[in-house]
Amino acid sequence: MSFKKYLLQCRMEKAKKLLQNNAESIGSICDQIGISNPSYFAHLFKEYTGKLPSEYKKEFDA
Repeated sequence: MSFKKYLLQCRMEKAKKLLQNNAESIGSICDQIGISNPSYFAHLFKEYTGKLPSEYKKEFDA
C-alpha cells in the first residue's frame, strides 16, 4: 500500500468514527482530518465507503 493510500485510509477511518459520534459538523470533521474542502471530502468518503458522509451519519442518529 502506498503512503498516499495509507494516509487516505487513516483519514477516512477517523472520519467514520467522528461521524458515528454524531456531535461534529462535516466542516469540523474536515478540519480534524486535514481536508480543507468539504465537497472533496464528500467525494473521497463516498469513494471509500460507498455513502455520502451525511448518509453515513444518519445511520447513527439516535
